[in-house]
Amino acid sequence: MKLRAANLDIYRKVPHDLVEGTRSGSLLSIICLLVMLTLFFYETRDFLRRDIETKMCLDSDKDGATAFRINLNITMMDLKCEFATIDVVSVWGEEQNVTQNVKKYPVDGYGVRQRLHSRNKNQRDVLLKDDSVIHRDIEELIKEGAAAVSLTPDSFKDALKENKFVFVDYYAMWCIHCRMLMPTWEAFAELMVEVVASHLQNSLESSTFTESEKDQIDGLKLPVLIAKFDCVEYKEFCRDQRIYSYPTLQLFIDGEKYHSEYWEDRTLPAFTKYLANVEDEYFNNSESTFDNAHRIATENVKQKGIEYEHILDRVKKNKIYKPWNEGDHPGCQLSGYLSLDRSPGNFHIEGRSNSHDFVPSMINLSHIVHHLSFGEQFTRSLVEAGVTVAPRELAPKLHPMDNNVYITDTLHSSYHHHLKIVTNILPFRNMRRRIYQFLYQSNLVLYQYEEHPEAKFSFDLSPIAISFHESIRTWYNYLTSIGAIIGGTFTVVGFLHRSLKFAKKQTPKFGGKMHISERIHQ
Repeated sequence: MKLRAANLDIYRKVPHDLVEGTRSGSLLSIICLLVMLTLFFYETRDFLRRDIETKMCLDSDKDGATAFRINLNITMMDLKCEFATIDVVSVWGEEQNVTQNVKKYPVDGYGVRQRLHSRNKNQRDVLLKDDSVIHRDIEELIKEGAAAVSLTPDSFKDALKENKFVFVDYYAMWCIHCRMLMPTWEAFAELMVEVVASHLQNSLESSTFTESEKDQIDGLKLPVLIAKFDCVEYKEFCRDQRIYSYPTLQLFIDGEKYHSEYWEDRTLPAFTKYLANVEDEYFNNSESTFDNAHRIATENVKQKGIEYEHILDRVKKNKIYKPWNEGDHPGCQLSGYLSLDRSPGNFHIEGRSNSHDFVPSMINLSHIVHHLSFGEQFTRSLVEAGVTVAPRELAPKLHPMDNNVYITDTLHSSYHHHLKIVTNILPFRNMRRRIYQFLYQSNLVLYQYEEHPEAKFSFDLSPIAISFHESIRTWYNYLTSIGAIIGGTFTVVGFLHRSLKFAKKQTPKFGGKMHISERIHQ
């Protein structure tokens, strides 16, 4: 039984008396150890390293990702915040109300962002006319004579010189809002004519005005010239004044524009209250600390000559903008995010108003894309910090449009941007996070005469997603590789050693000695 067990031994020993060391064997043993140590080092390094593997898969919403987010910071260089709107349209043509998280910051002609901001909600509806005013047709008003003074380019300059306050209605006869306002504007002009004629309080008391109208009129310290300007007849002049929406109501004080245009209700009490408040502010001549700070900041920007002003140089080259006056070119910075369905669509920025009609060819949609990305900002920050499994070269592909400038050098045109979005799935703390890289192409689009230009960003999500994950080796794979290195190296070197010994025996001896085969034959 003991003999049978010995026959099963695969690790049989060779008697030490028959073992003899050689120089060639020692050399091969050293080589064998060096090879094993080298392979052991590289195998251990590969075991400790975390490689990133990339896989292509279908982009599904099985993890509950039914929506994605668009982060944007875009400055419209020549579009007022009052008119700048963002609309989101799906591939089916359905508009989505998702702009409640976008803020609008006014930007002046020097690129200085103002301190006040407002959410991008729907514009407030204003009363477009005074229902207490007897409605009269435009032709009837023209026939009977108008109280509002009709100005021409020459008389416009004279009116500003001769009157301290001039309130102007820029209108076009094709504008439905202008035709609706005209009877109220004429009634307002008649009211102000009576104010001019009634310097004494007694004349006000004997007039037929209501008590509320008397209170408003009593608040006016100086007469105001109520005027109107036909922008159809004097189209070039209105272009120079940067009037691209009708009606535009603008107050002038001492020949200079008073802040922004009039945006309140278009009724007699609203007009008189507005003028009374403006005159109180004018005579008080007070200025807040924030206004002083803003003026200083503006002067600093002018002295430094920041890049924004150099960008505007290209806008100034258009013939329509000569002469250029920075005060006539306010911009608007749109900053925030949109939450959209994971379906193709677009969001576009355009000039629109519920109480104005626009001249499409006068709308300038030159813009700067300060930032545009998709997905959660937290996930994007993880990728940029290099704490996820995503490769470092992925970070610039998440926002390739940043700081790009798109200036329309031709009239009645705008840039359209086409974005192809690819979903990237990253594991982080036992969670699947999504981040989006995209490619873009921008084209300048020319519009038809009646079409309103819009800065459009069309996006389409690829059905194929890229999944990143770490390739982690298990300990038993590592031990198996180590065993294979030891056994394989020992076997190969041993085979090499035996081959060298056999070749040495087959080599003929010099000095007259017989070949080994001859010795065997003998």
